[in-house]
Amino acid sequence: FQAEDGIRDSVASRGLGDVYKRQDIMCHSFRLPRSMGEVGRSVLNDNKTHRYLARKQGVPAGTLALYSQFGMGCIDFVGTLPEHRQQGVASALVTQAVLDSQSMGNQWTLLETTSGSEAERLYQQHGFRTVYHRKRYTRPFT
Repeated sequence: FQAEDGIRDSVASRGLGDVYKRQDIMCHSFRLPRSMGEVGRSVLNDNKTHRYLARKQGVPAGTLALYSQFGMGCIDFVGTLPEHRQQGVASALVTQAVLDSQSMGNQWTLLETTSGSEAERLYQQHGFRTVYHRKRYTRPFT
């Protein structure tokens, strides 16, 4: 991932085109049905959320959201399209979000991920450490 390809913090941009791109990347990255993107749209459209869209050679490649609560930066919706994985996209997004969280005055930056995942290893490389484990239960509706 080259810096000139760009990561845009699109806080000032409210264009629906980028919202839909981020939504599609999130769903595709996590193998979620496209309808799940509607769940994330309320967060992605929140004026307090910093939304990032990484591009490679002008093509959307990854996404991330950062918001601040109680002096903590919260990283969420980190996703890289499969064809752009292992090329530094998520790493560049996380690096920028951590810097931005710090500049926002947050004392901590946190995120959640699945134990033993590639994402966990990436976050550990960026200095994140596990502070607790929790169970998450899901129930699909048919």
